[in-house]
Amino acid sequence: MTVYDTITADQIEVADQVLVNNIDPVEVTKVVDSGDSIMVKGYSHLTGDDVSYILTADTEVALWSA
Repeated sequence: MTVYDTITADQIEVADQVLVNNIDPVEVTKVVDSGDSIMVKGYSHLTGDDVSYILTADTEVALWSA
């Protein structure tokens, strides 16, 4: 995995590959923006399952690629 940039949670888009909490590499399948919080759903490479995270809009996440 190569980290190549960081963004805030309010910039996450479907199909992004983000590193959540500096631990969980997630392939994003859905993003729900409610203003001050962002729900991110996707496939976790850490657990091998679908996951959901609720992040504040200004939370930084890393973008990664294989």
